[in-house]
Amino acid sequence: MDQDQNLASESQLTPPVTSEQVPIQTVPKTKIARVVIKWFLIVLSIPVVLFGLMVIYFIFNGSTPEKTISILNTEVLPSTVSVICYGDNDKKDVQRGTGSYFILNGKPSVMTNSHVILNNGIYHGCEIYFPTAEGLLYELKYPVADFKTYHDLVSDVDGEKSYGLDYAVLTLDDTKTDSDTFPPNRKDVRETLDDLCDNLTFTGPVVGDQVYILGYPAIGGDSITMTNGIVSGFLGKNNQWLKLSAVANHGTSGGLVVGVNGCYYGMLTMATFADGSNIGIALYKDYIDSFISAATDEKTVPGYLQDPKKLDLEGEYKVGDLTLDSPKDWKISTSTSNVKLALVMSAPREDAVDAYSEFFGVYKEDSDKYNLDTLYNEELKSWDRNEKISGPVGSKIKISGITAYKIEGTTKIDGYIIKNRTIMFVYNGNLYSIYTFQQGDSVYSSSYDYIFENIISKLRVL
Repeated sequence: MDQDQNLASESQLTPPVTSEQVPIQTVPKTKIARVVIKWFLIVLSIPVVLFGLMVIYFIFNGSTPEKTISILNTEVLPSTVSVICYGDNDKKDVQRGTGSYFILNGKPSVMTNSHVILNNGIYHGCEIYFPTAEGLLYELKYPVADFKTYHDLVSDVDGEKSYGLDYAVLTLDDTKTDSDTFPPNRKDVRETLDDLCDNLTFTGPVVGDQVYILGYPAIGGDSITMTNGIVSGFLGKNNQWLKLSAVANHGTSGGLVVGVNGCYYGMLTMATFADGSNIGIALYKDYIDSFISAATDEKTVPGYLQDPKKLDLEGEYKVGDLTLDSPKDWKISTSTSNVKLALVMSAPREDAVDAYSEFFGVYKEDSDKYNLDTLYNEELKSWDRNEKISGPVGSKIKISGITAYKIEGTTKIDGYIIKNRTIMFVYNGNLYSIYTFQQGDSVYSSSYDYIFENIISKLRVL
């Protein structure tokens, strides 16, 4: 009994063990290794899972060549339209191109090139023809209620001025159509292609990308033609032009360029046909969007063409004993040979669709080899080689008191209406020939008349 009490009292006197006195237990190394391996496998599995999700996404949502072809045939081709426009108010001359149907600000519209709808910068009216659901012969026809062009506007693209874009938008007219359906029962091509495009992987075109061109070529243009090729290269300071190996023809201007990945690449704008080769040139769609979003009201056309009285002649240029003044910003080029000295002043392009450069040329040659009267008669006869619209009319004028022959008239050359002037005179043993060329039916034809006559009136012989 006493012994038990002593034991009890001893236990009561023993101080309790504190947390500081609890011995630290060491974690086995094998347990640490298992934890590290577990997290390593978890981290390693993340990209595998993501890859699997991407595979699932592309199986159900992504584009394949087969899916792209299917969507192009069923949804895009029926919305690829033939744009037929008139070259004059009498609606006798017709020009054709291609366009794509889309909705802009809630209005049924068609996008195409400015040069498709304009003739020498003038709009005379267009009609839009939709194909059947199979993309074959025409089914629906709509007149155009309104149009917007960007060929003569200045835009601020990436902080730099860009002068003109060969792009136009036509708004369909629901009041004069003979079609039963308005708006057309067709898909918005940009919306369709945005949904089809693999946006997760497509960051822009690269050389070698496979593409399709959709359009109505001049030959066989009653039905849509689809050609395929690759992106062959780029042009322009901003790579705004895509060079394409896919066949492009007259009449396909304004047609869609679509990648095999289902993405909208741009709009076919022109083509080259030199030496049997065929390279299509397309405006890149991102550049189109950037230009439109930053477009201003400023015009690309020089102010002196809008008001010829603002013409500013600057600088004196000499060709032998002849002195002449040049309009501001015109390009000056010279050339020489054993018997000839030439100076040519070329006008800057008026806008993005200006296909003809007006110029004023002066040539000096040894007059001992020529007879002025003979040359004058030969020049008159040379007009018979082209289709004459008016003239030629010959007359005599004075340049610094020197008698000169002047011939002027209008001809048709390679489809262009060209107004020509020729002035010839002899001075100090040299024959001087002056030629002016301008597009005779452009909206600025009268302005060039004023410019050239102004330069001629100020010619000086020293």
